[in-house]
Amino acid sequence: PYIGPKGIKNSGYIAKLFGSLFTDHGGSGIVMDRYAIQSAEEVDDLVMPNIKKDPTVQQLCEHVKFLTDALEGAVDLVYPQLQGPATNSFRVIDQEEGLMATLTDPESMRKLGMMVTRTAISVLKELAAAAGSLSLFRPRGRFYQPGNVKGLLVDDWISTMSPQSY
Repeated sequence: PYIGPKGIKNSGYIAKLFGSLFTDHGGSGIVMDRYAIQSAEEVDDLVMPNIKKDPTVQQLCEHVKFLTDALEGAVDLVYPQLQGPATNSFRVIDQEEGLMATLTDPESMRKLGMMVTRTAISVLKELAAAAGSLSLFRPRGRFYQPGNVKGLLVDDWISTMSPQSY
């Protein structure tokens, strides 16, 4: 079963750290209620989230530390699914706007992709620090994943975009 703060279990929490809002519909996914930015021109106005001060991430870290201490490393912990750069970006900016901007303003979209990816990596590092080791984690995946993989990013958009745009 899932053990953790409500809201970080779904794939919208990275975008939420940037100011996007969404409604979680459980197995039916999420619906974006508000995007943090409306156009690629606003990427430079975004501020990198401070993961160490985010209450949801810190609450999850407390849960990880508790479980790690209680289980003494007897089982791997599964961290929340980390979406890739396009999926996270298209939750900070509307997907249609973002897709067009990959053609009209690729540098801003590249910057946004790097920001959301660095944020996802920071969340994983924070969880690993709470556990005491990244070796206790395995990625949550719904498909084949090698047992030694750490830091899995899932990105559905990779199949719908050209390699240049991605």
